[in-house]
Formats: sequence, structure tokens, C-alpha cells
Amino acid sequence: MVYTQAPAPYIPLLKPRKGRKKGSYVSDLEPVKAKDLDEQITDFQWKTYTIRQGTKGPFIRKVVVLEVYV
Repeated sequence: MVYTQAPAPYIPLLKPRKGRKKGSYVSDLEPVKAKDLDEQITDFQWKTYTIRQGTKGPFIRKVVVLEVYV
């Protein structure tokens, strides 16, 4: 699960009751599965790169670079 925007994690405030204190961070943003990011990628974001020359011809790949937060 990743975030497409920078999340602002925080520890939630305690309610006045007995029990263990909260220690895990939460965020207001919803994370997205990395697999599902391909639905948000438009066609013009893909770039074609020649990685290297091989014996059978050039090694070409289509690449998208996205900034995500874990």
C-alpha cells in the first residue's frame, strides 16, 4: 500500500478512559495498492527508453516514474 500524496501521519488523541495508550500512527489519506496505480497513469506519462544494445538488437522498455510514499 502506498500514498500518491505526502501523508501527514499523527498519533490519535486519547479518549478519557482506561486502557493502553495509542502508539501507532494514522493518516487521513487512503492508501492505494501499487498494482492499482496503473489505472491512474495516462498514456502521455509513459516514456520509451533504450536500456542497452544487445546481440539481438536494442533492449527497449516503456517506463513510468511516479513519486509515492510508503
